[in-house]
Amino acid sequence: MIPCHICGKDSGAHWVTGYIPAPDSQKMALCGTHDTPENRNRLRLAWYTAMVEAIRTATQNAAYFATRGALFMLSIHYSAGGSLNLPCLEAAVTDHNTLKVTAPDGSLSFFPMQHIKRYDLTPLHQDIIS
Repeated sequence: MIPCHICGKDSGAHWVTGYIPAPDSQKMALCGTHDTPENRNRLRLAWYTAMVEAIRTATQNAAYFATRGALFMLSIHYSAGGSLNLPCLEAAVTDHNTLKVTAPDGSLSFFPMQHIKRYDLTPLHQDIIS
């Protein structure tokens, strides 16, 4: 379900903008009532602004990860409901549309992105883990 950017109703069957293979959290849409050329232009600008901010945040986080080598808490929220929290050293989306997670012991885990609604990485302090 992709909510209408204006009213919040389900609008997955109407006008949607965003990258096609991306999860729904990276798409924006308009319902049939609000699907006008003016609203489409506004929505494109809002989507572009959100993607620029997401890239800026990811770049800042990548720089932080590279300099700190710290532990992170990964929170995965599934599309069907439920969530999973686990500590990790790194988490990245692969070319095969999976979330690759490096555990503190160096082992790898893979989670299919089609089942993930959202995931968040939060830096942890070493004294919290030990």
